Amino acid sequence: MATADVNWMLSSSVQSGSALVAIIGGLLGSRYVALDAEQRAAERRLVEVREMLARARRGAAGTDTTLRLEGEEAAAAKVLARSRRPSGFGLALEVLAYIALTAILVPLTMMVWEPEHLPLAARLVVCLGFGSGVLLLFRYLFVYAAVLGTHSERTVMPVHVIGLLAPTRRRRTSDH
Repeated sequence: MATADVNWMLSSSVQSGSALVAIIGGLLGSRYVALDAEQRAAERRLVEVREMLARARRGAAGTDTTLRLEGEEAAAAKVLARSRRPSGFGLALEVLAYIALTAILVPLTMMVWEPEHLPLAARLVVCLGFGSGVLLLFRYLFVYAAVLGTHSERTVMPVHVIGLLAPTRRRRTSDH
């Protein structure tokens, strides 16, 4: 039985994994920049509302104005708190780290040895590592879509990768 050159498999895994990490990492980077801008705007708005509220409390502003500004202050604080806890951002970084480890670092390490032939077990490790990274990325995207969906039971993202692999189910409580 003739064996094929394994370098193509290793380099394909490294190149494909690198492309996935670069594309998804770029999207995450742009999302981070947008979150930072949103957070800075929310901080500015909160400071502005608090200054107006302080002036209203010191001055002769009516109760309606003070109540309106207190409501605006609560809303601005809520927007700021939400911008500080982006849903799924850390989890996406964990998924990318997993892909980088399994689809890039492992095959790249094997390439350093300049193998002419890899045992079947090593080839399976490369294939399963790359495949599991892609499947984990798809699982993340499906869960994220479910969280964003309006008709989904899922309302929050898992905290870690394990939450993607073993999602918790809601238990029905009985009326007994």
